[in-house]
Amino acid sequence: MRNLARLRPTLSERSRGLFTREVCDNVSAQHLDRLRLRTSSGVQLSPRAQQLSGTGPLRGRTRTFNQWRGRELMRRAQTTSPASFVPYGYVAKRSVCANPWLRTRFSERTPRQGGAALAIAVPFLMLSRIGGRHKSWSTMSSTIGVLADDSGSFRNRDGHKIACVTWSPEVEPRALVFVAHGYAEHCHSPCYDVLARKLVGQGCYVFSHDHVGHGKSEGPRALVKSADTYVDDILTHVDLVKQKYPSRPVFLFGHSMGGLLVALAAERRPQDIAGIVMMAPMLAVDKEQATWLKMTMARILGRIVPTLPIGNLDLSLVSKDPETVDQMTKDPLRYHGHVRVGWAAAMLNALEDLQAKVESIDTPFLIQHGSADKLCDIGGSEDFYKKAPTKDKSFKVYKDCYHSLLTEPDEMAQQVLQDIANWYTARIPS
Repeated sequence: MRNLARLRPTLSERSRGLFTREVCDNVSAQHLDRLRLRTSSGVQLSPRAQQLSGTGPLRGRTRTFNQWRGRELMRRAQTTSPASFVPYGYVAKRSVCANPWLRTRFSERTPRQGGAALAIAVPFLMLSRIGGRHKSWSTMSSTIGVLADDSGSFRNRDGHKIACVTWSPEVEPRALVFVAHGYAEHCHSPCYDVLARKLVGQGCYVFSHDHVGHGKSEGPRALVKSADTYVDDILTHVDLVKQKYPSRPVFLFGHSMGGLLVALAAERRPQDIAGIVMMAPMLAVDKEQATWLKMTMARILGRIVPTLPIGNLDLSLVSKDPETVDQMTKDPLRYHGHVRVGWAAAMLNALEDLQAKVESIDTPFLIQHGSADKLCDIGGSEDFYKKAPTKDKSFKVYKDCYHSLLTEPDEMAQQVLQDIANWYTARIPS
């Protein structure tokens, strides 16, 4: 019976434009009741689909069943999501696919080749729908003169594929800026897109990637044995971009966990990093909550059962905007699982490592922190600022702001963005 629900249009039908070529969620190439076909002029079906819908010749005892299935197909195509689906066994053509990540990786395939690729493609095409929901963020910057590309990737030392994004000016860049996102996030987030476009407007080439186990990158979800894995990937990415622009200064930006990572990267390679910006950085643990016993147990369990869940990230503490929290909750590229003890142990070790080396960090830096941040202790930022020996350092506190400064109300977010842009611009050689 399932075979009756399988549609396989011919290449001639496809070349005549009878089928649109976009992919959305909840698609199953195997079942008719989960396959929807749409064109701008309405629903058009192949001869086989016409047969199932009752408009073509039917044979045998399956007539009534097929007519019902066909009508159900047409009803769903007319009443559900405006996005449409490719027919069974096909993926989006480069010339018609709106998503650049998919456009560079998938091409037209034969019916027998395309089924698996179609299933893989589904979650990534959802990005175009996600971006459209962040209206308040999208109005904060202009796309003029910005060349955005999320088609790149590289393999890290463990063999995992790391998904990259770049934002480049249409002219020769003055500086390079790497953006490191935080725990459970991804670099395709609209708030980072706004930041990148702001910096591109200042003549910067901005590049980023999803940390291993995050977003589109491969690897165990939100789990590493050591933070060195994240730092190694950052420096590898920097080296790759420096090959293209060897004479340009490199700056780093990091949010939350990303702030910890860029500080470690700057400590390891001070000769290659011109400056870092740390937004709400993870630079200390709550000493009242993270007792010696708890930290010791975390390290032991991290070695034995690294995937053991120890809690959840409360997104209501990330942003004070309910709409932003709702968008984060529905973001399919975010990690929504439990915090794992192996990851927590890796971060504890990284924090101790940084605290032992902070007095040797001579890289210029800017720290931004919200006074109402309940996720990353502002005291850690204060201690880092006091202990770091560099003379070129700044510490800005934003009153009543939560953890994610880029998702604060527009006026405050604009101020945060402008402070970042001004800090970088003042340190870029003319």
